[in-house]
Amino acid sequence: MGALLDNKLYSENTDENAIYRLASISDFNALIANSQQNQTPVFSLTKEQVQRGGAAWNITEDNIKAFRAVFENLANRIVNLTNDNAARIS
Repeated sequence: MGALLDNKLYSENTDENAIYRLASISDFNALIANSQQNQTPVFSLTKEQVQRGGAAWNITEDNIKAFRAVFENLANRIVNLTNDNAARIS
């Protein structure tokens, strides 16, 4: 059984070296906990909400940005794979 879409479409919208992997999501457990506790999306968490300052906040802020980038990329890949123009069944 073959792929549902052209392999080229998959390769354009998946992780390098893993044709069917849409994203590799790191362990964001601390951010998820802060998000749930504050009832705020991870990418909207503030320094006050995570109660970190200085270098710890800088690392946390970088992780928040990375979280957003991973999920934006994943969402874009899903849209690219599922839009009407991409529905080329092989």
